[in-house]
This record gives sequence, structure tokens and C-alpha cells, in this order.
Amino acid sequence: MTDTPETHQPRLWKPTLIEWVLIVAALLLMACILNVAILQARDAARISQSKNNLKQVGLALHNYESTTNVLPPGGVFNSSGVPYHSWTTSIAPYLSASPWYNQVNFSVPWDDPTQVEHFMNRWREPVWENPRAELIPRQDGLAETTYAGNSWILHRNSTVSLKEIENPQDTLLVAEARGHYLPLGCPGNWRDVQEGLNRSPDSFGLRDGVITQVLYVDGHVQAVQPETDSAVWASLAGPPGLRPQADRVQRPQYPYQLPNVPFWRNRTVITGHKMMGIEFRLDPTGTALNVSFNKDWIDRSSRDIELNASKYRLDELDQYGGIQHVTISGDLQAGDLNPFLELQRLKRLTLSSAKIQGDWQGFRRQLNSRVLVD
Repeated sequence: MTDTPETHQPRLWKPTLIEWVLIVAALLLMACILNVAILQARDAARISQSKNNLKQVGLALHNYESTTNVLPPGGVFNSSGVPYHSWTTSIAPYLSASPWYNQVNFSVPWDDPTQVEHFMNRWREPVWENPRAELIPRQDGLAETTYAGNSWILHRNSTVSLKEIENPQDTLLVAEARGHYLPLGCPGNWRDVQEGLNRSPDSFGLRDGVITQVLYVDGHVQAVQPETDSAVWASLAGPPGLRPQADRVQRPQYPYQLPNVPFWRNRTVITGHKMMGIEFRLDPTGTALNVSFNKDWIDRSSRDIELNASKYRLDELDQYGGIQHVTISGDLQAGDLNPFLELQRLKRLTLSSAKIQGDWQGFRRQLNSRVLVD
């Protein structure tokens, strides 16, 4: 009789509590490391894009100077001091924007009601869009940039040539700006280097603790560290002989006149952006409003903040013509409709594209009987 060999079942590994803790900790550490690497890669890509933007601006400025023997005026002002056009407009043909440039009327200011629409968001030259800055679209629709010129070189009716600039490799021409951004067409898009780096919204810099990309007169772009010595930074303004008189570097007291002209009432008003929960679009007559609710709210607190602000936005938009028709789309709660009860001239409410959660019949009963709901 032969013995039957024993059959051994493989022993399954069952982690202990301590081993589970170590596994989870290792996974979290790997996730953190991966997340940091992703953020660093994104930041590096943004820095590279901003550097490339400045190189293109520098090439355009040099091409302009080669054609005219001087750099463009920082801003064109008439004898009465009225601002007409900016250096950013002057170099548009050298940035592949000739069709847009050829439609500009240089005999009137850039913000004249007859052409201000030309400077709104439909002119989106990518070179002016700094990916390192978080710009919220302006409610007036004007395109703006976070790059600004050196006021010692680009100022009111300036006519500086490259040969006048000693040490071009050490003189700032254009750089990232800290704040108080102007529309691209507005004269006054310059800063005084000697005010310091990251000192105020009117200085150069981007934000505390990060490098600032600088375009130098000779065309090269270099990152300046936030801890750069103030004297070293101030020296980038250029030779003392270039320093203009104080009145030549004054930015316009009212940088643009759009809010003061009737044209403001005759355009599409957009408030909100892709990271927000609600977007409002008012038609040119001011009487029809489209409201889109985004289901992908960032978090509960941001949703509550935006809903609380929606009433004030409606009050603001209602003044341009009196809102009579509102079309609502997207995902929302029944209570999100309550601010629309405040529209006194509302005659029609279109909800066919809206997904409303909850009982909104109470809202419907509160509506004026003259309001058509479809």
C-alpha cells in the first residue's frame, strides 16, 4: 500500500493592520510625488509659453524698428492729451494680425463707439495671453494682457531707437506685469522699472515667490528671480539719458471710455467663466438674457457664493434695457430660480433646456400672471 502524498494549499497573504497602513502610506506618497511632478511639468510648460510669447513680441518690436528706424510710441496722444492708440496695436502687423490691423481707424481713439467693438474679445492674438496669469474675462469684453512695456522706452508719443539704448542686453523692454492690466488697445501699457519688482499692482512681476519673465532690448528672454537685489532690478530701466519727463509716463486717468458711451448698452454682456457655476449672456438689446447653470460646481461653498451673487448680477444686467425674456439651461435646484422673481419687466421664461431638481411649482405660483413659462 502506497502512501498518498499530501496536497499543500498555497497560503494566501493576508496583510496585517500595520502592513495595510504601510501600503496606504506608500500609495499616498506616490500619489503626492506624482501630483507634484504633474504640477511642475505644467508650470514649466506655462513658463516656456510665456517666454515664447515675449520672444515673438520682441521680434515684432525689432521688425517695427527696422521699418521705421524707431520703436513704436508707447501710446499715441493728440495735442490735448487724448489717448488714441497703443504700441500693442502698432506691432500687430508683425504678429500676423494684419487683417485686424487694417480695419483699425487711426483717426479716432481706439475706444471710439464706432470701433471699440474691434478691440473686444474677437481679437484674441494668442501671443498676448500669458498662461501663467489667471485672467477672468472682462465684463466689457475687452481683451487685455499681463505684459507691459518699459516706460523709459515706451511712453507717450515716444520715438526711441535701438541705437540710443546702451547695453541692450541689460535693459528691459517688455515683461510680465503684476496687476492693473489695461485693454490691449489702450495707450498707457507701460511700467516704471525703478518702482521695484512685485512692489504694487502697477509694478512689474507676476506674484510673490515666482520668477518674472523679462524681454530685453537685444531680444533675449530671461527669468528674473523674486529675490533679485532692488538695485540690480532698477538698473534694467536703461541709461539715465533715456529717462523721460514725468508727464510723458503718466497713464491716462480714465484708461478707457467704454462705460461712458451708449455703445455699452448695445453689445453682449458676459459674466462668469468656465470655472464658475453660472454664466449670464445679455443680448444687444438688453431685453433677453440667457443663463447657463454648470453642473460641475467646484465645491458646495463656491456654489453658495455664486448663487448669492446672482441676484446682484441680475440687478446690474437689468438696467441696460429691462430684461423681458429669460432662457435658462443646465442643471439647477428649484430654489435657484428665486432671484428671477425680482425682474419686474419679465414677460417670458423659457425652461425647456433646464434640468430642475425639486418642486418648483411654488416659484411658478409667485410669478406674475403675465409671465409666459415654456
